[in-house]
Amino acid sequence: MKGLYQKYYIKKASGKPLDPNFEAIVLRIDGGRYLNACRFGAIAFAEAVREHNSLLANDIQKRLQVLKEGERDGRSDGKDDIGAMYGFTDLAYTDNRILEEEVKRKGEEIKQLKGVINNKVEIAILEADRDHAEIKRLMEVNIKTVKSLGLCAEKIEQLRKALDEIDKEADDTYENSEVPELNDCIDRMQQIAKQELKVK
Repeated sequence: MKGLYQKYYIKKASGKPLDPNFEAIVLRIDGGRYLNACRFGAIAFAEAVREHNSLLANDIQKRLQVLKEGERDGRSDGKDDIGAMYGFTDLAYTDNRILEEEVKRKGEEIKQLKGVINNKVEIAILEADRDHAEIKRLMEVNIKTVKSLGLCAEKIEQLRKALDEIDKEADDTYENSEVPELNDCIDRMQQIAKQELKVK
């Protein structure tokens, strides 16, 4: 799973390399009812790691912007996957299709990107058909992984605050509008993320 791209590099806050027994985590954004909430999770995660890997954070934001523009122009159905893969000595960002192909090349046969591969790769998927409790549980897995990257307690607390916003934003969007304005919702999420996950 390591080496999908060589563009990114990440270390613990202490400056030491990551645990060699930890290879990768995948955050997948899926389409459907909870698309906006899941996308907010990606924004929150990007902001949480921005100080340690600004390239990744910027790439996630760029990817979200591409999807947003595609939806506005009718080029996208809004159900694209976004994956963030965190490697041992490098950190790769890719969409889910490329990642799945990479897994297959490694000889791993999987029907869905979830569970544990080789007991080293923790994969958390945010899927549209899961309820909020499940989404938050999976985000907790991601928080645990952020801890393993050596990020400070303040960053962890900021990410936990983002979980509360996932509920608020999704509930407001889907209870008050039969056809939510996706672009407006994404804009609000970005504003919340900047406010709650400000890098000091």
